[in-house]
Amino acid sequence: MADKSQAVVCSIFSVPLVNGVNNGTVNIRPTRRPVNLAAVSASYPPGTCFPLWNDRNIHYVFPMSIGTPPQWFWMSVDTGSSDIWVPSINARGDVLNAAIPRPFRINYGTGAAEGLRDIDNISFSGLKIEQQIFGEGLFAPGEMFNYPFDGIFGFGFQVMSDTDKLSTPIDNLFNQRQIVRRLFCTKLYHTLGSAGGEMCIGGCNDQAQFWKPISMPGFWQILMSRVDIVTTAGATTLTLCPNGCQAMFDTGMGISGTTADRMDAIAATVGAHYDNYWQLYISTTQTCDIGFQVMIYQTADFLLGDPFQRKMTVIFDKDNSQLGFANIQP
Repeated sequence: MADKSQAVVCSIFSVPLVNGVNNGTVNIRPTRRPVNLAAVSASYPPGTCFPLWNDRNIHYVFPMSIGTPPQWFWMSVDTGSSDIWVPSINARGDVLNAAIPRPFRINYGTGAAEGLRDIDNISFSGLKIEQQIFGEGLFAPGEMFNYPFDGIFGFGFQVMSDTDKLSTPIDNLFNQRQIVRRLFCTKLYHTLGSAGGEMCIGGCNDQAQFWKPISMPGFWQILMSRVDIVTTAGATTLTLCPNGCQAMFDTGMGISGTTADRMDAIAATVGAHYDNYWQLYISTTQTCDIGFQVMIYQTADFLLGDPFQRKMTVIFDKDNSQLGFANIQP
């Protein structure tokens, strides 16, 4: 049991990004992807809803620019964090902005992003945040070099922010009258590529069929009444948390997870085994990852990532501290 848990929990480590010289301007490194992101962004319809690019059903990204003239980046949608950060070209640790000399460090499941704070205007999909504090990453998790995005855009609460606890990006959009509500929704599709999903900010074009109140202030977390494993014929084969359990919704995770004891029960029920080489739970009848792994999170019993959220539209309502759920409408 303990070995399985340890096998999938990544240690926090850092590797330097590209060396550069601080020339007094914003020292963010241009996107590593050979795509004209300005043209991609211009092709998106103006308004609060915009497409998400789906890479292998693991990451959902969108183009964002910083500064004048704009520098473009692919940004990963992450409801499990509250900061914006992009790679820096300066890996020597120089102060990038005299007004904000403080460092930042953001811990993720795959490692930690570290660097220094900066401030500039940020734009995406016709929306603009003036003087947004963000991080210039000097160090990042090593495997992020293989990711199809450059930085992370956090849509969480202030309590999780390391760059600016006074105003998160969603708060700044509201305070600067770019949106009328601190509410957004995500639709994560199985379709790969440019039509891989949709995000709406300031509203949602799907109506919630039911709402659940936030159970842990500061996190997109709710209390689930129970968890059932049900066959295609409708028979319940396993019930977990009969008295309820806490579940966090995190779009930044390409898998879902729970504790080792619950994971063993799920695997036994659905016919999966733990593969020590791949460090994944593999279906016995189909050679595939079942999308659930062992995770230990201090506030939640379940972390529900993209595989779970692809089943529905999830509406994140900060104004009313609640999560809404609806059937996905194309």
